[in-house]
Amino acid sequence: MSKHRKPASRATLLKASQEREKGGGLTLAGAQLMGRGLNPGASEFLVRDIVAYNATRIFHAPLVWPDGNASSWERIQGSTSEYSGTLTGNIKNYLKNGSEQKQFAKDPSLRETVAGVEKRNGSNATYLVVEEQGPISDCRMERGECWQGPKGGRDGVVIFKTSQGEWPQFSERVERDTALLAAMRTMTKARHPFELHARSILYITDRGEPAHPFGMEMNISYGGARVISPVPDAAVAKWTSEMGDRAERLQQACVDPAINELLNAIRLDKAKDEEYFRLWYLRLWQALVDVGLYCKIQAVRDHLKALKPQQRWQELTNYRNAIAHWETGRIDYKKVSDLHGFAVEVAAYIDGVILVSPDNCL
Repeated sequence: MSKHRKPASRATLLKASQEREKGGGLTLAGAQLMGRGLNPGASEFLVRDIVAYNATRIFHAPLVWPDGNASSWERIQGSTSEYSGTLTGNIKNYLKNGSEQKQFAKDPSLRETVAGVEKRNGSNATYLVVEEQGPISDCRMERGECWQGPKGGRDGVVIFKTSQGEWPQFSERVERDTALLAAMRTMTKARHPFELHARSILYITDRGEPAHPFGMEMNISYGGARVISPVPDAAVAKWTSEMGDRAERLQQACVDPAINELLNAIRLDKAKDEEYFRLWYLRLWQALVDVGLYCKIQAVRDHLKALKPQQRWQELTNYRNAIAHWETGRIDYKKVSDLHGFAVEVAAYIDGVILVSPDNCL
């Protein structure tokens, strides 16, 4: 086959993207068409084992990075090479010069995403960068799922998820994210969504090559970050240390199913769909009820019993009933914010109880 093969036409790529089985998903034949379309000089697919993954998630952090230090970063206490959280005012500078896993250098989609985030938000924003890496076993791509990258392999390989072939299997440590975000909420009293600005996953082959998932594994949230809490220069290290401690305590508390559901329900994503806020409100209200009924920590149950008879909780419950029975049209975002604030206060109380008596979380 000629090494000067013409690039695939749009029609060929469209046909390849439509090569799907009745049950859904790209077929191996479709993956082979796509692979040849991306790299006209390649005649055959590659055989590779996928042995590891890198994942990067970037959230808005509700605070102002200290003046003059936007290009610096601070690692959150408790971070490891397998999972780390870092606060920074300059994502690009941190990912280029401070990150241990160096995904930024290998992943063009992450570089493009970071450029877009920083262009939208400007220099007056702070980010929580979560990075994780880990091994992957039993993933041998040998049936057409893996192709040489478009630049003759210099940029690694491209892998396709198909209905018939292999795909790397792993579980992101989202429970750690939940604990970190909950800790940040209890410290900043933030009531607005923590936007997920970017999510990018890169796989590594047995030859050390970056393996780029084609057209997948990216979730970008558009919108400007909101700044609420200035942090003095001298307080950054202390702040991140305290945040790490809180996250560790809250993660320990998540062995209690009721607390785990509450911290997951507190997470509020940016959305324009009012149905999302209806469902989110119902879920968070129920999570608070369940913590009051089923939480294994007696002090937390007693605390909620003391809070719930108050007028504030009754108003939030009345609004829950109105939403559930479709007695309200437009969402009252003040009520959404108030319920969120109530739940964050409960999470802060849980953290305080565990700080005083660590055995409570067992």
